[in-house]
Amino acid sequence: HPLISLTPTCKRLADALVDPALQQIAWSDHGFRTGLIGVTNAPAAIADGKLPDTVALVVPMPSAKVMADIVAAVRN
Repeated sequence: HPLISLTPTCKRLADALVDPALQQIAWSDHGFRTGLIGVTNAPAAIADGKLPDTVALVVPMPSAKVMADIVAAVRN
């Protein structure tokens, strides 16, 4: 998922999201993959009962133009 940092303060969140300890919690407790090349996530490491059997609601990402419009609107 894209993360748009519009101020230097927001960059702290981007830095936190690549923290190995935080990524481990995100994977083991919530099933969030790192998305980093070379990082392997072990499905057996996910805590039992933490994830649903199926994912019923999925929303596609907006187009690049819509994302650019959102960024422009947030900046203003």
